[in-house]
Amino acid sequence: MKPNHGWSDPIIRAKRIAGMKRARAAHGAGSPTPDLDAMRTRDDGSHDGGASQLEAGSPLENNGGHAFIITGAASPDKQELLPMRPQLSTDEAWEQLEGELARSIADLDDDEFLIITRKDRHYFVQFAGQGGFGMRVEAVSNAYLKIEEKLSKSACAKLVTMGWNPPCNPPEGPNGEGHKPDGSPNYFLDIGLPVLYDRVATLREVHAVIHPGGLRYKAFGKGGCEIRFPNLRIARER
Repeated sequence: MKPNHGWSDPIIRAKRIAGMKRARAAHGAGSPTPDLDAMRTRDDGSHDGGASQLEAGSPLENNGGHAFIITGAASPDKQELLPMRPQLSTDEAWEQLEGELARSIADLDDDEFLIITRKDRHYFVQFAGQGGFGMRVEAVSNAYLKIEEKLSKSACAKLVTMGWNPPCNPPEGPNGEGHKPDGSPNYFLDIGLPVLYDRVATLREVHAVIHPGGLRYKAFGKGGCEIRFPNLRIARER
């Protein structure tokens, strides 16, 4: 028995017929309709019934001067090559993060928070929306760091040089005792409206994050409602 190469399969047969019809339409309505039995015979490799033999290495079959494409594959010369977008350099990635971070914190409402943390250490910068009062920004101090992660004296001095207010309150107790509205146990800034933030260098220079890919973020509002900032292009803490 000769192999039918899929002609008995109704799906394959329908696809091939559709391809031949498209080829016929492309060559004009007056083109002759292909003989399906002849095409099946040629697909089997036999040459009876007056069917012409396929040219060696050719995917097309000539039938009365008309070629029929039976695979449906795109012609290589018609395939569009899309330009590849080059990857950002490290400096460009930091510049992009700074711009997107400014847009993100501008969207924070009262009692909404955005925390950006180094993935492998507890180094963080956090933003707390305060409505019409502006925003509180804090960078972690040694009060919340393990011994092996504590900031060096030079790193602490650099934070102050960069404009951060030094820690001036002890950490709060487990039930909020000792809380003071002014000052913070962390390095802190109180920023008025409009909120402008240009201290991404804290993450890069003090927290020693080489690339923004080494960061992750967490954002939430009242009741723990999660907020997403996909424009930051860094991982979201789950």
